[in-house]
Amino acid sequence: MIALRIPTSARYLCPSQSFFADFNVDLDGKYNFSIQANQNKLLMELKANTAYIFSVMDIGGNVSEEKYLDSIDVMPQIVFSRRLKDEFIYRHPIPIVNFSKNSDISAFLTCDQIDDLLVSFNGRLTQTADLVGKLTVKIFIKLHMHAIEGTHYITEYMSDPANPEKIKAMFR
Repeated sequence: MIALRIPTSARYLCPSQSFFADFNVDLDGKYNFSIQANQNKLLMELKANTAYIFSVMDIGGNVSEEKYLDSIDVMPQIVFSRRLKDEFIYRHPIPIVNFSKNSDISAFLTCDQIDDLLVSFNGRLTQTADLVGKLTVKIFIKLHMHAIEGTHYITEYMSDPANPEKIKAMFR
């Protein structure tokens, strides 16, 4: 992980989203998160001329972590993307292997125009004995990130995004 000092002018952001899977809706004995309602949900609007630093993500649910892990049928995964640029923030989906607080998801994103940050959740759980009577399983995510406004940071980053020393220097 690259350690960057975040400028004091940065805004702290904490967007969150929830995902739902109802029991027995389209697959018998399953809670299916891979439904249209859990795809490309708006997480937040991205402002023009702003750099975003993704730090950590919190993940939880309305069932215990043990019940969640015991019921995994198809590994749940989360995908972050942008609407206008039609690009993924991370190269691959992030598997949700457990509930956690402060999972490192470091990323740096720049915006030259207004866009939307979208999130999708896919996966499937089986109804185990511990989930009998549970009609809906909910998964919650919360991101911790900073927004840095102004073209200086974007220009510096875009001039050589592969150079970590240059990125570090931007925040000194």
